[in-house]
Amino acid sequence: MVRVPVPVISHPPKNLRRNHKRYLKERIIELLLFLAASLSVFITFAIIYLLISESLVFFEHVPLWDFLTDTQWTPLFDDAHYGILPLVSGTAVSSLVALVIALPFGTGCNDCLSPSLPEARPYKQGDSPRLNPL
Repeated sequence: MVRVPVPVISHPPKNLRRNHKRYLKERIIELLLFLAASLSVFITFAIIYLLISESLVFFEHVPLWDFLTDTQWTPLFDDAHYGILPLVSGTAVSSLVALVIALPFGTGCNDCLSPSLPEARPYKQGDSPRLNPL
């Protein structure tokens, strides 16, 4: 049976034995990066847990079907309604308005700037300038 030596992580490699301070600094940095990554994972799971637990409490009082189909969002009134449709439709309308404004404006800017930057054009002479953003 052949024994394979197991590297010991606690001792610095041979090329770093001369510079022990550098090795310690690197280990501290590795530890700090690991702690930062672990903290971000923990916070992500905590957010998911809180969202699920608070949603369960909310849906004990408001039926899911009413939440999805009600057309009023009035949580502070005496007769409270928690319909999500006004919020979803408002988001869709504002996104559509932004697209209607941004697409022609961006295409127009591209058409105006493309002739002034011939070295930045990745297409051949016969191609349309509208292919540049792609």
